[in-house]
Amino acid sequence: MEYQIVEATRWLQSPFFDAFFNVVSWFGTELFFLIVFVGLYWAYKREYALKFGLFYLVSVGVNSILKLAFNRTRPNGGKHSFPSGHSQTFAVQGSMITYEVFKNKAFTKGRRITLLLDIIISWVVIAYARMYLNMHFLTDVLGGLFIAILLVFVCEYLYSVIPARFKTIKVKHIIEYVLFGVCFVAMIVFSVVTPLMEKVITDDSFLTIYWMFGAVMGVTLGDWLNDLFVKYDPSVDNASARVVKCLLGFGILAVYYYFIIIRFASRLAYFLPPAYLVMMFLATFLLPLVFKKWSNEEKRIDEFDRSSK
Repeated sequence: MEYQIVEATRWLQSPFFDAFFNVVSWFGTELFFLIVFVGLYWAYKREYALKFGLFYLVSVGVNSILKLAFNRTRPNGGKHSFPSGHSQTFAVQGSMITYEVFKNKAFTKGRRITLLLDIIISWVVIAYARMYLNMHFLTDVLGGLFIAILLVFVCEYLYSVIPARFKTIKVKHIIEYVLFGVCFVAMIVFSVVTPLMEKVITDDSFLTIYWMFGAVMGVTLGDWLNDLFVKYDPSVDNASARVVKCLLGFGILAVYYYFIIIRFASRLAYFLPPAYLVMMFLATFLLPLVFKKWSNEEKRIDEFDRSSK
């Protein structure tokens, strides 16, 4: 029955839709998550972005464990079909953002409903794409959706009942130290243990986990230094300033990603974690440092203009 459903999704198969749904699938990847995370970090709230990232890591861990536990064969004959990582990844991000928007009174009811519908439609298209591309069954994508919503509900509840004394900067730094240490040790283990490195080279799932160690290390190190030396706060900027900074920042990261990661680091897996570490350090410390200096300069110019009138 499930094979028939997968086949039914391919009734419009053509080179155009093959390319289209491959592009759609990208919105359920870890790289898309990093873009959303950085956008929230630069333009919304740093603390929310970090919570967003922490919940996402929990989701990745749960998804990986379930994939290994079920070890379900994919429609195309591959392994680890259930639950769909793309479905779960996008649903976790969509659920978190929807929850944040619905509890924020600054958003009108119309904007909340519009956002919810946009996210639902986007998830449906991504789920359809995964079946169209012969990567997942219907129960895989539905399972990813259910697990994502359940995880967000549980994580939000647990976060809400944590006493305020455990939500301080000091506790956040302790968590960042632990995450950095765990990822550093894991990266070294993956690099020196031959069977694991062979998995990294031959299995895209292990390759993603491998470079994510570097990305997490970059975020934890960058945010820690941000607290010490920058204290970047997106809320001090108006909407247009945030948009300009995001465009500038993403432009810089895009250039880095193309020339350093795609053209250089991707040729040898060992280079990927350090390359992603530098990219996320750039996103969480160096670029916010530039943004803050830019904002301070604009304020000085405005103050000078007002005083000279």
